[in-house]
Amino acid sequence: MMAVMAVVGVLGWEPVVGRLGRRSSVGLAVALALAAISIRLVVLLVGVSLIAWLVSQAIGRRRDNRQADRDVAVLARGMYVAVSAGLSVTAAFSVASVGLSKVIEDEIRALIRAARRDGMALALAEAPGRCGKFFGLLARAQSTGASVADAIAGYVDEQRESHRLEVTEAARRLPVKLTVPLALLILPGFVVLTVGPSVLESARRLLGPVFPIP
Repeated sequence: MMAVMAVVGVLGWEPVVGRLGRRSSVGLAVALALAAISIRLVVLLVGVSLIAWLVSQAIGRRRDNRQADRDVAVLARGMYVAVSAGLSVTAAFSVASVGLSKVIEDEIRALIRAARRDGMALALAEAPGRCGKFFGLLARAQSTGASVADAIAGYVDEQRESHRLEVTEAARRLPVKLTVPLALLILPGFVVLTVGPSVLESARRLLGPVFPIP
């Protein structure tokens, strides 16, 4: 089929009509048109599917990042309770990391393995990842001899205030975000109410003698 389309594109329809006849040429033209439409539809579907997959992957990564950020705050609160109850930092990490996302659990496991080898203070100072800021805070507390519970409490308060500011800012932006959907919902009805009567009147004058319009 692609070869036939290429030949027709180069030589034109005159040789095809002379070879096959007018009726067969019409059938061939219809088949080629359907094939061209099918190819375009397939390309369109593939493109739409690819775009949808990329968008879903981006949304999934964004959702995972948000969940990981929330889990860091949950880990800090659990650590504060565990350390205040008298558990060591290692034991507190083991208790507070239960039920968190896989990313956070993997970071905690890697931290505990490094702590057994190099010590908790050095492991906390060198640990990267989502919990890097929290780990660095605990590392400074351990290296300076400050209270770990107080350091965690300060981090929890900071995260709570940051979350409150984010929620407040999102609430302030909400009226601006709602402007576009409200305009899209109101505009069609407004156009119909204002322009519709004049359009109907013009159509009645122009087409009334041919097609009676109520």
